[in-house]
Amino acid sequence: MRRATGNEKPGSPWTASVIGPVAWDRLAIVLFSTMVILSGCLGGGRPPSPPDRREAVQEPDVSLGLRIEPSDTACTFAGRHGVEPTALLAINGLDLDLEEPLPPAAELVLPEGRPARYQVRRGDTLTSLSRYFGVSVTELARLNALEDANRLGIDDWLQIPAGASTVCPPTPEQAESTRSSAQPETTEALDPEARRAALEHAETAIRAAEARYDAADFPSALELVGVARHVLGPLTPDAGVERLSARASWISGLALVGLERREEALSELRDALRRDPSLADSPSVSPKIAALLEAARKR
Repeated sequence: MRRATGNEKPGSPWTASVIGPVAWDRLAIVLFSTMVILSGCLGGGRPPSPPDRREAVQEPDVSLGLRIEPSDTACTFAGRHGVEPTALLAINGLDLDLEEPLPPAAELVLPEGRPARYQVRRGDTLTSLSRYFGVSVTELARLNALEDANRLGIDDWLQIPAGASTVCPPTPEQAESTRSSAQPETTEALDPEARRAALEHAETAIRAAEARYDAADFPSALELVGVARHVLGPLTPDAGVERLSARASWISGLALVGLERREEALSELRDALRRDPSLADSPSVSPKIAALLEAARKR
């Protein structure tokens, strides 16, 4: 019998006679299956889908520091932050009355460009309004650029500063009660010891506001600035009061920058620089704030 030499081709007479057509079909199937298995083991098949490495996009924590107190309503919460209460409810999708308690677990955002305002009514005075809203006469006059605090026009609009106890208008009964009890604020009704204590209180509030700003708790910084201004309002202006007032305006402006409330920030920074131009040389001024300071100087 003839032996195979190893050089025979599949179609040669020897291979055809020895292996046969059926055996060739079976051999072809085995070889094909082997190739498929090997290709899978060696990664020659379809590559697995790569893992999704896209980082999850996180929404900014716009509620940073916006604490809701147990007794808060839209009126009181908006008062602390100086925004319009109806706009506050609308942007947060809350279907509540203005005096209805806010849900304590809610994460609120503040409406942009919607400062708290009040339309002057007959019989209103700056003193009565300051008592009702819980802010100082000085701050109301400053924020609204009032040269004569004793002259208010009926139907004029006044902006209410952050730190107010409420921003919802008084009922007729509340307005009448406030007007009857309001006495013109004197510029000095405190003895020297009480004045010194008031200045220390304002200093403490401003330092706390600076600490909250450094912690990026901008709303709380504004609240503490409101406390300091409420204390400073009735005091006779002197170097100490001016220094603290400048710091209050400065930290308020910085906090408003952090909250992206640019126009309000410009107003506060202008007031701070008017009182103490050296504040512009602070080493902690960021490029963003430096640009706003330049804009404040030009206006």
